[in-house]
Amino acid sequence: MKWLPNLGPMGVSRNQVVLDWLRQPGNCERFMQAGCRSKRLGAVNENKTEVAGLVCTLLQNAGFRGITPQAVVVKLTSLIKSYKRAHALAASGASEDRVLNACSDYYTLVDHIGIAITASTSTTNNNNNPDSQEVASLASRRVSSRSRIPRPASPQTSETTTTTTTNNNPRPQEEATPEPRPVQRSRPRQPTSRAGNRKWIYIVQSIYKALSMVRKVARARPYNLPPSQHQGQSLNQARRARIEELQAHAALIQQMREAGFTKDEIVSYVQQLLQQ
Repeated sequence: MKWLPNLGPMGVSRNQVVLDWLRQPGNCERFMQAGCRSKRLGAVNENKTEVAGLVCTLLQNAGFRGITPQAVVVKLTSLIKSYKRAHALAASGASEDRVLNACSDYYTLVDHIGIAITASTSTTNNNNNPDSQEVASLASRRVSSRSRIPRPASPQTSETTTTTTTNNNPRPQEEATPEPRPVQRSRPRQPTSRAGNRKWIYIVQSIYKALSMVRKVARARPYNLPPSQHQGQSLNQARRARIEELQAHAALIQQMREAGFTKDEIVSYVQQLLQQ
């Protein structure tokens, strides 16, 4: 159904009824945390359709008939998604026009919803999405393994420790040569937001895809060719197969670099792959 801007018998529009309900404390979080799977698991006592039924009652009281809970669920979900986009733009310092272009009702809701919606939706999505749980466990294992790697301590600069002293018999002091600071490579941060999880899932899937390509090309090597084939044709086929295998290995290494694997981890993994 279309949410037309026309006013009802009570002098309010459909959209205004929905916004008034969202502005009530706890209603937005209640809708986001409600879900069929969460209800089956016992985490909550209601699903989104049941919560939307409350909004349907308010719409009927305002004079609007024939609005189903499913239509209200679609409206609330769309409105919350547009609010999240507008909130991200506002947090990044975007102009007011860009924020209103993302969500025309952002400034009507921001004082009542704030940023609590971001935390509640990310927690709900991580609990209901098995891919996000798997990626989160992979990220936690990599972070814990990196935390055990000893890192050299940065030396204190001579500017912060140098003090002026006065002595009766001053002696010339040797100029201290500054020690070179150890170069620390910046490691990619693990994704924590919903968009970061999507990127991490895409990288893991790309690694698996490149790995399957390597194995497929390795199995397709023309090792035992029938003697009826020409020798030159056999060499060309073997050369093409080798080039495809090297390209597949390069794609796999590139995906592992983007995922944050170290050079030693990549070398060890490729060696194990070649031995198979």
